[in-house]
Amino acid sequence: MLEVHGLSKSFDGRAVNRDVSFRAEKGEIVVVVGPNASGKTTLLKSIAGLVEPDHGVILVNGDLVYEKKPGMRKARVNKPPYERNIGFVPTEHSLYPHLTLRGNLELPLRKRGWSRGDIDRRIRELLEVMGLEEYGDMYPGQLSNGLKQKASIARALSYNPPLLLLDEPFSAIDPVTREKLREEFLGLFRKLGVTVVMTTHLLEDIVFFRDHVLALVNGRVVYNGELVEERIVSSPYMLEMMGFISIPVTVKKCIGVDEAVVAAGSGEIKVRFNPRGSICSDGGKALLVVNPGFLGIEPPVNGDAPVLLEAVLNSVVDELTGLKLDVEIEGKATRLPINESEWMRIQGVVKDGKIPLYVSSEHVYLVSREGEHGAG
Repeated sequence: MLEVHGLSKSFDGRAVNRDVSFRAEKGEIVVVVGPNASGKTTLLKSIAGLVEPDHGVILVNGDLVYEKKPGMRKARVNKPPYERNIGFVPTEHSLYPHLTLRGNLELPLRKRGWSRGDIDRRIRELLEVMGLEEYGDMYPGQLSNGLKQKASIARALSYNPPLLLLDEPFSAIDPVTREKLREEFLGLFRKLGVTVVMTTHLLEDIVFFRDHVLALVNGRVVYNGELVEERIVSSPYMLEMMGFISIPVTVKKCIGVDEAVVAAGSGEIKVRFNPRGSICSDGGKALLVVNPGFLGIEPPVNGDAPVLLEAVLNSVVDELTGLKLDVEIEGKATRLPINESEWMRIQGVVKDGKIPLYVSSEHVYLVSREGEHGAG
């Protein structure tokens, strides 16, 4: 249904996508994962026609929408976004604030020349299938983040595109709503038979939508296929390859079917795990998985209780994009962006080359430590 062959893109001489190739079958959900700045969003925008690649081939439903061979000065085929018939939802919802939800759904249909009767009928269908009937006359500013995301997806689906692109659809949604929306969207996408390609930085998304995972590192595809649960929980290498830090911890107490108290950092914290993994046992060994993109030098203002981790500060790097801290957490190296004012504060808390780092417990995850030294 979707075919991408040899797609490459650079910005100012820096390669963002390097010879990316993959296929997505009809009705399949592909999850694109990777560290920060690994080329995930650029890949989606290239498919949507919002960014022109340096070269490569893109086919949607057998229709050639982009083709440019290496060495060509100009693409042989480069259809504009509106001719590709693709639904695209960026990280920040794309609703027009001055239009009601009903008006937002109507706009792309009017632009495509739909009749008044067909527009009204389609809007009724969308509001019903998305569970948004009571919100049709509300404005985006009156909706929660979860409802805004549902409305954005409804608009992207309004003209029945065969392909839907979602850029980190759950990142701005609280954990409870996030879990509910995953279930809703999975049922919806299967019912509609739409092909979905979505980026994420959340491990829960990878576990939930794991039938087809595309992992990018430095713009290259390093994994393409099903990521079964056993492979996730048995391979810290896979976790780190996808941009996560995995820290060995001990389970102090199991709570219910999907939470546990573990000893980590300076104390004990409560974290979630996937109940399918059946990993929880008092005194058991596990891996605390952290997305370094959520680490900060100060406790988070919002979210669950902060987790305090101690890091070794190796160096401070002044790049074109700003200051970066090269740190190690439990021997795992990562680079964190900071601003000048944060750096001034850091100098007051560095002790013996070590600094405290914080992350909200909603952004950590627990997986099995069995097979910790496997090849992955």
